[in-house]
Amino acid sequence: MDETLKLRVTNLGPIVEADIDLRPLTVFVGPSNTGKSYLAMLIYALHSAFSGSSYLPFRYMGRTQRSRYILGGRAFKGMNIQEETIEDLRNWMESEVWESGTATAISRSMPDSVARLLRHYLEDTTDIGEAIAEEIKRCFGLDDIGQLIRQVNNQEEAKVWIEGYTSEENGYKAYEYILSIGKSTKKTENISFQSKISKKAHFYIAGLDSKKYRQLIKSPILGMTDTRERTLLARATLGELANQIYSTQFLNRLAHYLPADRTGVMHSHRVVVSSLISRASQAGLQRDHRLPEFSGVIADFLQVLVDLGKHKYGRQSKKNMEIANRIQTEMLGGTIEVESSAVGYPDFYYRPAGWKDLMPLMNASSMVSELAPVVLYLREEVQKDEVLIIEEPESHLHPKMQVELTYLLAAAVHAGVRVVITTHSEWVLEALANLILVSDLPKEQRKGIPSAEFALSSKDVGVWFFEPKQRPKGSMVKELKMRREDGGFLTDYEDVAIGTHNHWATIISRLERSKLG
Repeated sequence: MDETLKLRVTNLGPIVEADIDLRPLTVFVGPSNTGKSYLAMLIYALHSAFSGSSYLPFRYMGRTQRSRYILGGRAFKGMNIQEETIEDLRNWMESEVWESGTATAISRSMPDSVARLLRHYLEDTTDIGEAIAEEIKRCFGLDDIGQLIRQVNNQEEAKVWIEGYTSEENGYKAYEYILSIGKSTKKTENISFQSKISKKAHFYIAGLDSKKYRQLIKSPILGMTDTRERTLLARATLGELANQIYSTQFLNRLAHYLPADRTGVMHSHRVVVSSLISRASQAGLQRDHRLPEFSGVIADFLQVLVDLGKHKYGRQSKKNMEIANRIQTEMLGGTIEVESSAVGYPDFYYRPAGWKDLMPLMNASSMVSELAPVVLYLREEVQKDEVLIIEEPESHLHPKMQVELTYLLAAAVHAGVRVVITTHSEWVLEALANLILVSDLPKEQRKGIPSAEFALSSKDVGVWFFEPKQRPKGSMVKELKMRREDGGFLTDYEDVAIGTHNHWATIISRLERSKLG
């Protein structure tokens, strides 16, 4: 389903309230310690939980991979299906699905009896709340999910609403997930999770061009006379339909997270892992020291770095590799290379253009080190329709390079990657404004404008400002609209600029007066 995902949170960390929708390029901006990273990490944790891509303990994996557990064979295994419903399913599959064979909306034509069964299991949240809570705790590095509740005025609850809206004209809310986090007791955590599917929701079926899926449809309940066989096939068909419907939801896409301290982690990953191995081998001998702990986003980043040593290129995407190569050619003036040891452990290098020898990455400039993970993720990890979250992509970059990187991240959006960034950079925002402005120009008038090939419409870009408040204490998140008459997005940067100018004017005035005696 080509949907719009809206995310609403209250009392989460420093955030009083946020109500955002995730665009192809989503930007979080605002002062430090206002919750930008909190929201970015929450988005990552939700994607990890729903897609089953996390490193949760085994007992939770099936529960978060809903398409394998709740919506798969187990969910429909013991279901009692009425003969009338089986007949409705058979007739619909034969006429509407198999005959059309398209991956477009199989919507209102679905029989009510079939839609009710699918909706019931799409709303089944058995054990899901606990598993999602575990993943959020893992990503934030918390022992108790209640620690996420805003610690002001004795707040009792944080809530997260995830709403999927259809992207068609006059779109409506197709589904909603609600996660409530209450204060924990000594014995249990207070968590609830609800799933609501709209009764008018269109069920979109993905993958109808799949040979396996079409074969399932083609082996109809038709000629079967044995009631048991008909029921078993109906269950299998419903399970496959549920899987296909669920796989189109936005949160089911993989997400990748590049944390703000990625450069330090990348430089020290070998030392970190070696230390952990060393300490593990001495377990029981050093009882007075705790092993170091990482948040889930850092642990996942480390895991990706380690895995890069096992393959030359991983999950290649031609378009993303082209973007990675442009970053290397146009910004780095060289290439990022990975060399594996005999056991497959990676070392990272920079090869400046024209050099025969490799330079250890830690000896390269801070700009090269900062962009190396971006290059590696685009080249070897991120695929179309997945989500790339980058904290402060402007770190250690000259303003000109900040603009160039913004344009190349827009190129990734054109390649089908969903991008979320946190930033403190005025240059990034001005570059985004140019991308939107140039999209309004007819194509024949874009010649010679540097950002023209990366143009994005205002519907593709969302900028959200985290504004600190004293009453209530915390940050309120509001959308910044691009103001064409002012040339961009208005943040608190203007206040800083005016303040420093006024300080300059005051100092100059006093200097002049001091000269006059």
